[in-house]
Parts: sequence; structure tokens; C-alpha cells
Amino acid sequence: MKKISIITVCFNDAKNLEKTLHSMSSQVSRDKIEHIIIDGASKDNTSEIISKNNEKIDQWISEKDSGLYDAMNKGIDLAKGEYLWFMNAGDIFYETSTIKNVLSELNHQDILYGAAQLVTEEGISVGAYHKTLPNELTKNSFRKGMVVCHQALIVKKSIAEKYNVNYKIAADIDWAIRCVSKSKEIQKSLFTLCNFQTGGLSKQRQKLALTERFYVLKSHFGIFTTLLAHFEIVINYILVKIGLKKTR
Repeated sequence: MKKISIITVCFNDAKNLEKTLHSMSSQVSRDKIEHIIIDGASKDNTSEIISKNNEKIDQWISEKDSGLYDAMNKGIDLAKGEYLWFMNAGDIFYETSTIKNVLSELNHQDILYGAAQLVTEEGISVGAYHKTLPNELTKNSFRKGMVVCHQALIVKKSIAEKYNVNYKIAADIDWAIRCVSKSKEIQKSLFTLCNFQTGGLSKQRQKLALTERFYVLKSHFGIFTTLLAHFEIVINYILVKIGLKKTR
């Protein structure tokens, strides 16, 4: 049994998939993990990229799906590792020793989480995903949103539920809250785990992302707490805009 199943979801994104595959192949301790690719029947040259790297990929499928989270659920079904780690097309490991570092820290915890760096499509760093990562991750940590980058959240498969496909953009925060709520032992990693490429679905469809996130948080925390949290977010946004507060 492999220690970690790394799941990469892609659709018509051959260029970014190649980045992730290159990052994967450069990792130390590559033999301790399995890499799964879920392709949504891409029409570009994704299949060629997969075929070219076939010996580095443990499992892959290419078929139509009903969206990002349906594809991620397929990855969960295929995974044979003890832990799940989602690294989608364009996301890369922070350094060549990242997997080795993670394996040194995993010791039957339910969740291991770490820091992430935001990068542009050209690979230019634009800062940390969150300037201050929670020292203790609990359900309440998510009251104001996704405080841990999804690609820096490693979850034991035995406690992981499926993504709610009724959400098109914000199912990741719902999934994270449900996983954290079921966890008995959560550990903060000493390492930065990934470079997260900006400009994904939530960035492209920001209005829907905000709407879905509101309903996700309301379902977990109630309407009053969610409204209060969003009021604080708006106030902080205004303070940043007028220069009275620094971002992140």
C-alpha cells in the first residue's frame, strides 16, 4: 500500500499538466506515492502528454465528467494510498524534497496541513496563500473562508468523504470542513508544501464562488455567524483599500 495517493484533475490544460508531471518526476521518494490523473476527455493534446509520461503515472482515466468535483470523486474512488493529496494541473511541489518532508511527518494523523505559495501561470511568486497559517486547525478556523490552501491539505482516506457535486466552485471548503470535523488528530507541517497557481475556477467565476461559499458556511455555522464573518471581511477589505491595513 502506498502512503499517499496524489490526484491530479485536468481538462484541456496540457501545458499546465506537463508542469505538474515535471514537478512530480523531480521528487525524492517518488516510489512512496502513487500518482492518479483524472482527465475529463480533453480535446487538446492532454492524451499525448499523459502517454509521454505514462511510466511515471500509476493510474489514469480520460472520460467525460460532470465537473471538477465529480472528477475529484473519481480520483478518491481509484486511490489506494493511506492519504489523499490533490495537486491539480498547474500546481507544483514547493521543492524537490517536499514528498520526502511530508513522509517524514506523517505518522497516522488524520490530517497534515502546511503553507502554500501563490504563483502566476509564469511561475512568479506573488506571496503566501495566507500570511498567517493557523497553528491549530479546527472547524471554526474556516469561519471566514479557506484558511488552508486545498493543495496543502493532506487527508487520510479513511475519513475523507466525497465532494458535494451540487457546488460547482466552493465544494473544496465544504469538503475541508467535513474532513476536519471528523478528524481526531491534525498536525501542522513545518514545511511549505506547494506552489498554487492562481486564476482557477473560483477566480474566473468570482460572483458564483462568493455565493456558493456563503451557502457552504451558512450550512456549517448558521446564518448569524456567517453574516458576521462576511461583515468583518468587507470591513477588512475597505481598510486595505484605503491603506489602513496590510493585505493578508
